Amino acid sequence: MGNTGKKILVVDNDKIQINQIKNGLGMEVEVFCANSDKEALEHFIRGLIPDLILVDILMIQRNGWELYHLLWGISLLQSVPIAIITSEPQKDEEINAKKIGVKIYIERTSDTKELKGKILNILDGR
Repeated sequence: MGNTGKKILVVDNDKIQINQIKNGLGMEVEVFCANSDKEALEHFIRGLIPDLILVDILMIQRNGWELYHLLWGISLLQSVPIAIITSEPQKDEEINAKKIGVKIYIERTSDTKELKGKILNILDGR
């Protein structure tokens, strides 16, 4: 299957995790990467409006929760799904995510096919 024309932005300060997502998706979607909240904002300033934003919870400068709120406040991104992704899932985090309006909470898995399936399902509106 070739590129679907969909774009995602992955915001994670761990380059290994970014590469895992990027390589796992292969040519299915165009993946843009940001290692910080600042880099993510630079993508938007340059005009990127992705079909999905994946934000890691554990980041150095601004954690994923703070970045979620910041991104949600950008009017051009109001229709873009923002998914919180974590390597260390905790039940209270998932509950907190739902309380603040996060509709997509993804537990990062080492199974790249499973992660790819979750991401593609989001992009397909399922």
